[in-house]
Amino acid sequence: MIYVKIINQGDNMKVKYYSLKELINKNTPIEIIDRIIMEILKVTLPVKEDYPEYKDWFLNKQVKGISLDRDIIFAVYNNEIVGVSSIKGDSIEKKICTLYVKKCFRRNSIGTNLVNLSCMELETDKPLITISSNKLYDYRKIILERDWECNEVIDNLYKFDSDEYVFNGSLYVKKDSPCEELIKTYKKNPNDRFIKIKIFNTKIDNIIISFRKYIKAML
Repeated sequence: MIYVKIINQGDNMKVKYYSLKELINKNTPIEIIDRIIMEILKVTLPVKEDYPEYKDWFLNKQVKGISLDRDIIFAVYNNEIVGVSSIKGDSIEKKICTLYVKKCFRRNSIGTNLVNLSCMELETDKPLITISSNKLYDYRKIILERDWECNEVIDNLYKFDSDEYVFNGSLYVKKDSPCEELIKTYKKNPNDRFIKIKIFNTKIDNIIISFRKYIKAML
C-alpha cells in the first residue's frame, strides 16, 4: 500500500497517501471502500466545472477499472480526504486522468506529492495529462519543474468554449504542428491565451518566438 508521512508540510502537517487499488488488494472491508469512493467523488466534484461528465466517468470508468489498469491515489489529513489523483496505466497509455486538491489545502505540496506518487506507480516522469485552459496557470509550477511538454491544444474537448492542453503525448493524430495549434488558440482569445502560454513551459519557447512573428498578421 502506498503510504507516505509528510512531517513538515505546511504548518507541520502530517499527510498520508493511499492507493485505493492496494487497499482493495489488502481485503479492506467493502463498506469502507465504498465510503472512500463516495468521499473521493464528493471531494472531486468541483472538476465538473471543466468536465461536465466527470461523475459518470468516475463511477463507470475509473472506479470500475481499478481491478484492471486504473488506480486512485488519495491524500488524507486528520481523517479527511484532501487530494486525489486518478491514474490509468497500461501498455498503451500512462495517464493522470484527474488531479485535484481541496482549495484550503493547496500550496502545501500535496499536489506535488500526488504527482510524484502517480509517476512512481505509472513508472514515468512524463505521464499523459490534459489541463483545461482556465486551470493552466494553477499547474504552472508542476509543469515547469517536471519539464512537461505541450503537444496539442484541442478545442471543445470536454466542454464547449474551453480548450484542453495535452501534455506528454497525444489524444488524437495531430493535423497541425504544436505552433499551429497554439496560433489557432491565440486567435480565439489573444489576451487570455497568450498571457497563460507565455508563463507555463520553457519547452515551447521556440513556439512563443514563432507566435510573435504571427501576431501582427493576425491582428
